[in-house]
Amino acid sequence: MLDGLSPSRRDGLRGAAIVVLTLAAYLPVLDGGFVWDDAAHLIENIVLEEKGLYRVWLTTESMVYYPVVWTSYWLEHQLWDLEPAGYHIVNVLLHAAGALLVWRILLRLGVPGAWLAALLFALHPVNVETAAWITQRKNTLCFVFYALSILLFLRYEDEDRGASLGYGAAIGSFLFSMLSKGAGATLPFVLLLLAWWRRGRITRRDLSNALPFLAVSICISLLEIGFQYGNAIGAEVVHQEGLAARLAGAGWIACFYLYKALWPLSLSFVYPRWEVDPGDPVAWLPTLLVALAFFLCWRMRQRWGRAPLTVLAYFLLALAPVLGFFDFYYMMYSLVGDHYQYVAIVAVIAGAVGGATALAARLAAAPRRGLAAASTLVILFFFALTWQRSTVFADGETLWRDAIAKNPDAFLAHYNLGIILQDRGAHQEAAHHYRAVLRTRPYSERARNNLGSALLATGALDEAIAQFELAIRSRPDSVEAHNNLGNALRDAGRLEEAEDRYRHCIALDPSVAAAHRNLAGVLRMQGRYAEAKRELGAARRLKAATAP
Repeated sequence: MLDGLSPSRRDGLRGAAIVVLTLAAYLPVLDGGFVWDDAAHLIENIVLEEKGLYRVWLTTESMVYYPVVWTSYWLEHQLWDLEPAGYHIVNVLLHAAGALLVWRILLRLGVPGAWLAALLFALHPVNVETAAWITQRKNTLCFVFYALSILLFLRYEDEDRGASLGYGAAIGSFLFSMLSKGAGATLPFVLLLLAWWRRGRITRRDLSNALPFLAVSICISLLEIGFQYGNAIGAEVVHQEGLAARLAGAGWIACFYLYKALWPLSLSFVYPRWEVDPGDPVAWLPTLLVALAFFLCWRMRQRWGRAPLTVLAYFLLALAPVLGFFDFYYMMYSLVGDHYQYVAIVAVIAGAVGGATALAARLAAAPRRGLAAASTLVILFFFALTWQRSTVFADGETLWRDAIAKNPDAFLAHYNLGIILQDRGAHQEAAHHYRAVLRTRPYSERARNNLGSALLATGALDEAIAQFELAIRSRPDSVEAHNNLGNALRDAGRLEEAEDRYRHCIALDPSVAAAHRNLAGVLRMQGRYAEAKRELGAARRLKAATAP
């Protein structure tokens, strides 16, 4: 159909098709709202406060060091304030841009079926978690600059070896990728891998060209690790397994991502968190299978060519930061997540499509038509799955209910759904989900405290008091729990005990205006009007001091 057009016209139509089909597949989320920490990444982000850009670029105030991402949020906030639609559209367009770059990279590498592979990357259901979740702007931006860096580097190698502009642009693009997220930290090794795949060897020049990329990778990775351990994780233990368990678990993680890339059904926002026992021989099977696959691809490289080993090596390199050897906060909930294989999944798609396309070129016309029909079916299948998965990300309640349906023990999903229901006034259902959290996290002070608040709202005073007391036992310095216990005791008519709770709360944090106001109310109920007046005055002064 496109044979009669000029190459530039043909490429323009193919590129437009990728963008249009991507936007169409993500239509359900374009009118969606914020989910989970989207609002926190925007409303509570210091980039939107005074001297915000300076603070995210040049201080350690942020939870993580992603200044390019925070700057993108700042720019968009100037355009459409806190309207979710604008952020969603930009995220999906960045995802489409990444797919276009994948197409151009695969074309330059001579991979068969480059356009089809790029389209399948754009429509792959696993990538919905990245493209539809505003918080994952770090993923889409990281990948766009990552892919652009590879493309610029390949162009420098093929067309511009004598000039430094293209090479410098490739390094600059990689720097922006790392300042968006450290997911592409292994790019220097990817460049060496591509050199080996294209020429069958790695020269001194290849090593020399990779050194500046390695320097950028090490410096920004160390900076990001410092932020993760110092600001995001803090004193919390998110992954306490030893080296043996992590090594065995790495095989499970890699095989899980490969399985989801090839069979993207039953996707979940929170997968069950595995416990890998290195003392069990079965726990080592996935790691041994990965090692065996790597060994076979190396031994058979003369017969099979270098492509299978390149695909496997890129897949593992891209996954290296999330194979469990380095701690990051999300490990508290699960060792895997769809968005963590966003950079790696390109290898699986390109390998599968490239292999099928190369096979089709050797077949007769009828089998080739059969493969073409199969490709169309896969495109339609992925489009339908991505559309359906996008609907899940339209709002927080839908997302958490879907996660619970697929992982009933997902305490993160139960907790956040409980908050949404409690804010809506559905206190009994919220209490049900908080109880589900406590079945697996009995020492969660926040879940106990929220459960007590939900019970208090339904009039179950004795049970609410019991939950607040358990919350305080788990965390004695919880100002909120002490204040809430005071409210429950007040409603139960136990005024002296309520007064004691409020005073304890104020001793922990004198700046809590609500505690002063609540104490004033209890004192007034006891006829102690002068004391009540002083506490009410303190509450008013604190409120005035925090007013914008």
